[in-house]
Amino acid sequence: MKRIPKNPTPQAMAEYAYALEACRLPERFSFSELVRTDTGIANVPGWREILNLKLLARYLDRIREDYGKPITVNSGFRSRAVNEKVGGVKNSAHLEGLAADIVPAFTTQKELGNLLGVLERMKDRTEFVGNVPVALDQLIVYCKTPKDLSSGIRFFHVGVNIDGKPRRQVLWK
Repeated sequence: MKRIPKNPTPQAMAEYAYALEACRLPERFSFSELVRTDTGIANVPGWREILNLKLLARYLDRIREDYGKPITVNSGFRSRAVNEKVGGVKNSAHLEGLAADIVPAFTTQKELGNLLGVLERMKDRTEFVGNVPVALDQLIVYCKTPKDLSSGIRFFHVGVNIDGKPRRQVLWK
């Protein structure tokens, strides 16, 4: 982000105020939570990714409302270096700030199953943030043993689409 000059013009102040408002996230999710990484690598999103994170956070907030219990974000935005370090795919929605890996705050298999039910119901819904349609693009259910639901669920990847053309995919890994 550019520094605010000592004597900014009214136009510059309006732009900064708009940028700050655009970055405000819902109460239930913090910016630091959406960019956190344990890799030790810098994970700094650009303005486009920050705006996408706002849309993602609003969608996650809706999931949280429907679920009725806290949700933990394990991974949100990833820089290219972080994505490479954690083995993410090269075209990951995490790189754009449009995906999060989530679990219930109190992770039990029962709660993971309850959250899965909410996520499956969200699949066909579109939420609007202002005039931007935000819809589930990709839900990936990661199992403890690959593709074996009976082994238990590890976490959910929730990818959103903001261009009005969501794939609405549900995959099991």
